[in-house]
Amino acid sequence: MPQEPYKPSGPYVIQSGPRMGQVLELLMFNNYPFLRWLLNKIEKEDRGKNRENRLHQHLRWLIAHGEDRPVPTVCPHCCQNPVAKIALSGSRKDGYSRDSFRLRVHTSCADCRRELHVFPAGNRQTILDLKFSTIVWRGFRQHDREQFVQLLKEIFQLPLDLNRQRAFEFFVAKPTPIQFAPHQLQLPMAGA
Repeated sequence: MPQEPYKPSGPYVIQSGPRMGQVLELLMFNNYPFLRWLLNKIEKEDRGKNRENRLHQHLRWLIAHGEDRPVPTVCPHCCQNPVAKIALSGSRKDGYSRDSFRLRVHTSCADCRRELHVFPAGNRQTILDLKFSTIVWRGFRQHDREQFVQLLKEIFQLPLDLNRQRAFEFFVAKPTPIQFAPHQLQLPMAGA
């Protein structure tokens, strides 16, 4: 008999351990590397045992839904497609420029990626996908991760002081892109 897909009824609150009382949906923004580690640990321990508890189911669902979120912010170059890429200037050693995390200047859709070559010659440039799994990119320092998370909140038009219910609603929403007319693209620049 095929197993029905997991459908969460609300945010998942951790019930024990050092993170007791914390909510998985908020940890997606505040400590995504921990959630990836936890999922890998659970799956390694449960390998071949075919026993999933609610934490395992919710965590797998949540991380999967962090990758397919509809992006309501359109590309600043073509004003048609959702943003999908960001260009960063800097390096792992020195960190990435705060100016790299500016929504209008350094983001594009997949089709306009060539427009992302905006840094002066000689500056090292890296182009990354705008999705949750990028938070754990090995080139980021902690400060860079925090700036990237703030950019994700801006792109997904989420409040900076996100609460557990709003975070849950964000992940449970159906992935249908929202399109805006070019005159509606009046978003503030990150760091401005």
